[in-house]
Amino acid sequence: RNGLRIRDIASGTERTITPQLKGMRRVEWAHDSASLLIGGSGLDGKTGLYRVDLSSGEASLLAGAELAGFFVPSRDGKTVFYWVHQRGVFARDLSTGSDKVLFDRKDLGGRMLLRLSRDATKLAMCANQYLGVVDLASGQVRDIYASPKNSGERIWALDWSADDRQLLTIFRSSGGMEKMEMVIFPAGGGAPTRQPISSQFRGLSLSPDGKYLGTTRVTRRTQVWALENFLPAK
Repeated sequence: RNGLRIRDIASGTERTITPQLKGMRRVEWAHDSASLLIGGSGLDGKTGLYRVDLSSGEASLLAGAELAGFFVPSRDGKTVFYWVHQRGVFARDLSTGSDKVLFDRKDLGGRMLLRLSRDATKLAMCANQYLGVVDLASGQVRDIYASPKNSGERIWALDWSADDRQLLTIFRSSGGMEKMEMVIFPAGGGAPTRQPISSQFRGLSLSPDGKYLGTTRVTRRTQVWALENFLPAK
């Protein structure tokens, strides 16, 4: 119930660890691949960002509750990029605890998705109907896409291509959940390419070599059950 299963892609072997946490919201690999960064609640009930040892499951608190939601760690493990509802996107220096504002628009509804580029120089951001990229060196924000008002479109997933030249997204169109499509944007701006998707996919994770794409497919299974002897005895 509170476990995490880790699969070795090469061998197919699996193992399960149980973090010493009461609850988990988001899980990311730490930069050393020997631990995990998990946003959740500790055994003492304190909510925040935890580092969890893969061998023992021991959890140590790194930051407060504001980092327990959607976050992305830097490649060197020194910084965590995170989003706070109606406040913006920030970069947290884990050694000093100081924050740097990267994106402060407060008019975007829904959850903000964040993805660090492969070369770690840019951060892609999307929220419902907006897609943008911030250059981490200069702080400059490039608006990539904004859906027309009342279009009904929603961006459900986001990741970089293997060469950082494109942004891969999954859109829910105005037709609802039954009409979803893959939309690929040039990272430098320009017209996107679109292709329909036959199933409901949630989430995107592209392998570093660009050969594999991980996602979650939503399925529905309707059944009729006949229940017997379910009333309590007199």
